[in-house]
Amino acid sequence: MVNRNELRLTAHGDSQRDREIARTKDIYIRKFLCSPSCKKVVLGGEEVYLGIDSGTKPYYKKITSFNNNITAGQYVQWSNATWLIIDIDWDNEIYQDGNMHQCTYNLKWQNENFDIVERWISSSNASSYNSGVEGDKVIEVGYDQILFYIPLDDETIKLSRDKRLFISNNLKNPIPYKITRIDSTSYAYNGIGCLAIICTETQLDVDNDNIDLFICDYKKKNDNSSITDSYKTTILFDSDYVVAEYEDGTTFKAEFTNDGVIQDITPKWILNCSFKDSLIINENGYKLIISTNDKSLIGRSFTINLTDINETYPTSSTVIDIIGFK
Repeated sequence: MVNRNELRLTAHGDSQRDREIARTKDIYIRKFLCSPSCKKVVLGGEEVYLGIDSGTKPYYKKITSFNNNITAGQYVQWSNATWLIIDIDWDNEIYQDGNMHQCTYNLKWQNENFDIVERWISSSNASSYNSGVEGDKVIEVGYDQILFYIPLDDETIKLSRDKRLFISNNLKNPIPYKITRIDSTSYAYNGIGCLAIICTETQLDVDNDNIDLFICDYKKKNDNSSITDSYKTTILFDSDYVVAEYEDGTTFKAEFTNDGVIQDITPKWILNCSFKDSLIINENGYKLIISTNDKSLIGRSFTINLTDINETYPTSSTVIDIIGFK
């Protein structure tokens, strides 16, 4: 026989604590739905209600949710804009609170399969931040820096240092940046959340940057269609910079491997920059030695691309800075 009194007592939880939580939550929700802060938004493709209040700046908002399924790294569509949840309280017994930032730019890049990936990011000027580059490696000379937040997912976690990205609204002369610092832990937990990435302004590569697609170091997807994952091209170096007026220059070495075994392959080096004539370039077998006597190049950067002479191996790239004597 059904015990109706027992059913009534357990309808909102099996314990007194559970029933108190359910009762408190019900009171909060009724008040919440009448609050001016209660806004209808789209989260994960579904319409839900969020409490949205002013933050420290117009493009930062404090949020409150009674849905109990909100996580950092999710996009919110609200007020004709895309917003990114930067952090959220994991305690969701009654409600969750956190912060979201308005997204300012749709970032594009190519992944390891040369597919174009897009993510909305929340960006801000970061000139006062540490770029993440060691002080004895690079001299910064007035280059701008950008900090952006991006959801942590299977594609974004593969972004690495020296990855070059267009972050600009200038469609004719966009400014490229290279990633110099990646924080994958401060805004993420157990693989859920956001990445905080700092980029430093770099030079346009007129030969490889595709302004029409807004992709730096663009490569057609079918360029490496015959290359298997076992083929690997590596540029080896002790210094990722060239010191102006240093006669010995910087040495770069080519290494080609197939299933981890080094192969005897003739390298093909390609330098991309607008001042190649001011560089002293010496190719010696697997070695490439680069120097310059032009002090006016201090603070500039160039890109080294390496493949094999038959172009059967994937291309490896690295960005090299030109510095002065310390």
